[in-house]
Amino acid sequence: MSDLPSVEQERWAAFAQHLTDQGRSPRTVQGYRGDYAHFARWYVQSTGEVLDVGRLASVDVVQYKSWLQTVRAAQPATINRRLAALKRYVRFAESQGWIAAAIAARIQAVEPASRTALAPRGLTQPEVRALLRQVELGGEVRDVALVYLLLYAGLRVGELTQLRRDDVELKPRSGQVRIRAATAKRRRERTVPLPLAARKALADYLEARSNLDDECLFLGQRGPLTPAGVRHLLRQYGRQAGLTALGPHALRHTFAYTYLAQNPGDLVGLAQILGHADVRTTAIYSQKRLADLAAGMERVNFYDV
Repeated sequence: MSDLPSVEQERWAAFAQHLTDQGRSPRTVQGYRGDYAHFARWYVQSTGEVLDVGRLASVDVVQYKSWLQTVRAAQPATINRRLAALKRYVRFAESQGWIAAAIAARIQAVEPASRTALAPRGLTQPEVRALLRQVELGGEVRDVALVYLLLYAGLRVGELTQLRRDDVELKPRSGQVRIRAATAKRRRERTVPLPLAARKALADYLEARSNLDDECLFLGQRGPLTPAGVRHLLRQYGRQAGLTALGPHALRHTFAYTYLAQNPGDLVGLAQILGHADVRTTAIYSQKRLADLAAGMERVNFYDV
C-alpha cells in the first residue's frame, strides 16, 4: 500500500493498531490489510484517484460490491468479508472524525451479498479415488498418512499439525487420536476414533519413522509441518489428480458428507467428531449441495422430449 498518500497510510496504521489493541491476532490484522488493499486498488482503477477515506461515498462501496459480483464473480462469502473489513475501517474513521457520520451511516447501510443456503462442496468418489491414487503412487509415507487422517477423521488442518506422537493410539482392531483445540476462552479436547484405512496409513508412517518423538507427529524439511505446508502439499497432489484449488477443508467436508450418508441423521455424532460446539453448525452438511440441486432440476420435465 506504499502508493497511497502518506495521510492514508497513517490512518491505516492507526486502524491496524486499534485492531491489535482489541486483541485481534496478527493474521486477522493481515487479513484486514489484504481486503483494504484490494479495495484501494479497485478504487484507483475505477476513479483514477488514490484512495482517501475522507472522500469515500456509499456509491463507491455499492459499485465495488457490484464489480465483485459481476466482473470478479466472487462468492458471497468473499464479497461480504471484504465489505465487512471496509465497513469496520469506515466505522473507525468516523470515530476519528475522518469521515462524516452521515456518509459513514450510508456506507454501513450497503446490503451484503445474498447467500444461498447450500452446503459446501466436498469431493466426489471419483475425485477421492484420483487423489488417493496420486498420493499413494507419488507421495511419501508421511503424505499418505496425513491425507488419510484428514479424509477419514475430518480433522482441521491446524489440529493435524498440532498432533504429537502420544496423541495417537493404535491397536490391532481399533485406534483413536486425541485432538487438543485451543480457543480464545479455553482449551477443549476430544477423541476421534480412527477407521481401518486411517489406522493402517498411520501405522505404516510410524513404522517408517525411527526418530519420531512426542513433540510433533508430522515433520517437514525444516521442523514441524505447518498448515501452510499441508496446503501446499494438497495443492500439488490436487493438480496431479486434476482437482483445482484442493485444500484441507475440502477433505473435512468430504468426510462429513460420507459420514452422514453412511450414518443417516446422526448429526450429534458428527458434531462430536468434528468438534462443533453447536449441532446447528453441523446441520449444514444435511443441506443440499449445488450439484444435488442441479441433478434434481434436470429431472424436472413438463413434456416428453
